[in-house]
Amino acid sequence: MAITRQAKEQTLVELNEKLQRSKGLIFTHYQGLTVKDVTELRKTLRQGDVELVVAKKTLLRKALTENGFDQAIVDQLEGSVAMAFGYSDEVTAAKLLQTFAKTHPTVELMGGLIGKQVLDAKQAVTLAKLPSRDEMRAKLVWVIGSPLSGLVQVTAGTLRSFIQVLNAINEKRPAQAGA
Repeated sequence: MAITRQAKEQTLVELNEKLQRSKGLIFTHYQGLTVKDVTELRKTLRQGDVELVVAKKTLLRKALTENGFDQAIVDQLEGSVAMAFGYSDEVTAAKLLQTFAKTHPTVELMGGLIGKQVLDAKQAVTLAKLPSRDEMRAKLVWVIGSPLSGLVQVTAGTLRSFIQVLNAINEKRPAQAGA
């Protein structure tokens, strides 16, 4: 069944809005997935503030052109394409798709967009392997906190040793006074 012109225009408006709002976009194959698998994928992506959208390549080409991207991006994509729009993070969409692809080999990252930078399939997979923003923050806190923790331990150790010496002197004095 053919899509009406009005439906195409509405889809184009939605694609433009999603492109402007997203921080990262990953293109992926989705053929070979059952309805149950696609539902599971959408649910998993939704938890990471990522939206999976399937649209015709002609509409995608037009939306990319309207948003300042080269339409040749679409020409490099083969077969049916789904787009995962990441709204909260640049990496989350790629990570979630790559994790899902481990159990569903028909899902394959084909490329993506981060800001105005175009990624090929290899770069999209590399992006998926990067630590998340929260993991990076935790590592940063650990890197900053580790030397401080060591400094506190050294300082406390010196103070502890001083107190132990004072206690030893205090224990000897009553013994000498009583003798």
